[in-house]
Parts: sequence; C-alpha cells; structure tokens
Amino acid sequence: QEYTISGDFLDYDKVKEKGIAKGNVEFFGKKDNVIILGDFGKYDGINDRSDVYGNAVMIKPAENSKDTLFVSADTLI
Repeated sequence: QEYTISGDFLDYDKVKEKGIAKGNVEFFGKKDNVIILGDFGKYDGINDRSDVYGNAVMIKPAENSKDTLFVSADTLI
C-alpha cells in the first residue's frame, strides 16, 4: 500500500478504487513521506489522485535534515 487514509468517516469502493474521508482527514503517502491533513478528502486509486479540501495542510519532512516544509491552502491535489 502506497497510501494510508484516515478520518472520522470513511467510505471506500474496492471495485472502483475510489473513496472519501470526512472529518480530521489524514492522507499519508509512504513513498514520498508526505502527510496531508484537511476536513474532506477524495481518493481515486485508478488515476492515482488524492484531493483534500477545507483547511488543507501538507507536511513534508526534508530528507537528511531537521527541516519540514508546510504548505497551507483551501484545496490540495
């Protein structure tokens, strides 16, 4: 698994590889070591796309460093 998705409410369709998360949404990309937080999220496994809406924040720790990149927006794709 490349992604871990959590939230207060989750709904996932294995056949269509699509899901939604509502409330305290957290997407964790294992391959890129990226965390995206927000209020609402959609995941499309077929198109390898995640969208996070509402108070969205991306957190990316820098490799071999103690720095962390934070990006805040209404929507992160």
